[in-house]
Amino acid sequence: MMASMTDALNTDNTASSALVPNSSVVDTVNQITSQDSPIMQQAAATANRQAARSGLMNSSLAVGAAQGAVTQQAADLAKAEVSANQGQQQINNQMSQYDRSQTEAERATKVTEGQSQQQITNQASQFSQSLAQQKAESAQQNTQFQANLKQQQAELAAQSKQFAQSIQANVKGSYTDAANNILNNSSVNINNIASNASLKQADKDKLIAQEIANRNSDLAYLQSMYSSVNSWAAAL
Repeated sequence: MMASMTDALNTDNTASSALVPNSSVVDTVNQITSQDSPIMQQAAATANRQAARSGLMNSSLAVGAAQGAVTQQAADLAKAEVSANQGQQQINNQMSQYDRSQTEAERATKVTEGQSQQQITNQASQFSQSLAQQKAESAQQNTQFQANLKQQQAELAAQSKQFAQSIQANVKGSYTDAANNILNNSSVNINNIASNASLKQADKDKLIAQEIANRNSDLAYLQSMYSSVNSWAAAL
């Protein structure tokens, strides 16, 4: 009979599957052992049939025994069911916590990646701005250098022209002075020769001719020398 009572409990799977998740053991047992529950009704019916076949006159004892067995089985089943529900809930909580941690980790990774990308973008922008500024400063410095160079060249040309004019003026003055000196000396020499009473006229003519030749040679050399200096000055 006990086996039949157990069979009665095992045949009604709908009762155990209808248990409220996370309910206490007492609540779960009460659900199963309620007089109106399908399991208890099935146990009573099975006990009555077994008593009738066995010729027992008082079936209430059999029903009580069957329902007692059902209650014990229900307690064991409820404990297992509640334990399973609690384990599943714990697993669900762990999975939920893991999902949250993964989500937070992914969010943190995305934030970090976003910050890194923003830093790279900012650095690239700063480098471009710095490079553009350096190019602008270099171009400005080159323009200023060209302007300074042009001004220095103009000043040097003016100084060179002034120097050349000064040289030409000095050369001209020096040439005039040197030529006058040659002419004056030659004139004095000619006068001394001509006024020398001790010399014959033929000797005087010969000496005067020699003096004039020397004078002309000195003048030609002087002119050649100063012409070279004057040409050099004119080329400045």
